[in-house]
Amino acid sequence: MRSITRATLAAACCAFFAGTVVSPVAADPISYQGRVAESGAPADGSYDFNFQVFNAAVGGSPVGPALVRAAVLSADDNGLFSFDDLDFGDGVFTGEDRWIEVSVRPSGAGAFTTLSPRQPVRATPYALFAQSADVSLDDAYRAGNVISNEGQDPVVFRGLTQFGQASSANGFSQYFMLASASPVLQFGSVPGLGGQTRWFDETGATIALFQADLDGSGLAMRLFGDGGVMEWDADRGPGTPGARFFITGPTSGLSFDTGLSGDDAFVLPDDAIGQDEIFGEAGFASDAVNAGVTLSTSFQPVLSRTITVPGPGHVVALANGSISVQRLTNVNGILVLGVSDTPNGLPDTQQNVFQMPPIGLTGFYNWPTSAHGVFEAPVAGTYTFYFNANSSGFGTPRIFDPNLTLLYIPTAYGDVTPTLLAPDGGYDPDAPTRAPLTDAEILAEQVREQARAIEAMRASQRAMRAELEALRSLSEQNQAAESALGAPSGTGEAEAD
Repeated sequence: MRSITRATLAAACCAFFAGTVVSPVAADPISYQGRVAESGAPADGSYDFNFQVFNAAVGGSPVGPALVRAAVLSADDNGLFSFDDLDFGDGVFTGEDRWIEVSVRPSGAGAFTTLSPRQPVRATPYALFAQSADVSLDDAYRAGNVISNEGQDPVVFRGLTQFGQASSANGFSQYFMLASASPVLQFGSVPGLGGQTRWFDETGATIALFQADLDGSGLAMRLFGDGGVMEWDADRGPGTPGARFFITGPTSGLSFDTGLSGDDAFVLPDDAIGQDEIFGEAGFASDAVNAGVTLSTSFQPVLSRTITVPGPGHVVALANGSISVQRLTNVNGILVLGVSDTPNGLPDTQQNVFQMPPIGLTGFYNWPTSAHGVFEAPVAGTYTFYFNANSSGFGTPRIFDPNLTLLYIPTAYGDVTPTLLAPDGGYDPDAPTRAPLTDAEILAEQVREQARAIEAMRASQRAMRAELEALRSLSEQNQAAESALGAPSGTGEAEAD
């Protein structure tokens, strides 16, 4: 038999609004709501319940018959149960203190497990009177079990209104729609926990629950949907500070727990983030040589590096090193270097030239150098870039400690003029020249960038509107489907531990 380890049961005995009653009165069925937990988790399955009235909180004697009821509990509804037909007969509730003892078992599975403590049911005196009649609510209730104010002015309660009494009974109230067999709103108190508010739809199914936190202090909330539940807990439990938030559905869910850290604090469904989203970010590759590389008269790679990019974007190639050459007598020395997408040439826009005329002092000369280029990566894939150089007219031309770094950038926040791809390389000293930028040219570039940024923002807004419209359409389809199928009927009430 499964062990029922803990249960907190809240009795809502609305039939006992009976002043200081000392004589027997006709009995009416009472309502009893509660929650059952097995091993700390909400009960789920079919259960039998045994109800017995006693004349003492502990020990004592049974009063009236024992009533057995059956119910199917659901973990989705926190193991809640509700009975409104507990009729113990006349002569049971005559004004003396009474307690209800509840026993539970899985349906047909052996002996009942008695839940402790017994719940008190006592006569509660009050002194409330109807606004327009000189009669107490006690007398009105005795006269017909229903206090009606239909078609009359509203009844006004001035000052403090109290449901329940600390020494005798829990407070409880519920509200119905016209011609509704089930309540649509309930307010009540839960023994040992505090208050509870519960909402129902038109079929009686629970759709929202606010209650005193079961695990600690503060408030707990649960919202129910068609196959989904959203829960917020203000306190994770004694000795474990922090709040947590859960959303669960038929096939997936997420959680956010402020009492945890790292990856465990925020958990998404396994397929919530695609591989392209994880991989689609900036990245780099790099290489360096702690040595000198001797140059020849033809273009050759000083270094190369390959990078694999996840999508369209640009690759920034950064190269640097230290040039060392020996100047010879009566010889024009030239050294050309840059970054390229081929191993045997340089783009026309990527030629850094160092030249020494045939006159001057001979000997060794050293100076630092660097080059960079921006290359388009039109699609996802693997790209290789090179730090190329050649030299003529120098003795033992070399580049020491060369470095080559590739940086992939997926997003451009301005116009990009990429480095030309290398057609054939070569240095052209007669290439056309131009004057420095004028103020008008600088302003024109600024205006172009502003126009580009505005259009990018508008495109993003159009995409967001399209996504919102798709979500709105999906929501309307779901609502239409729910209206056509209807929600499952059933009510729940009470609180649990």
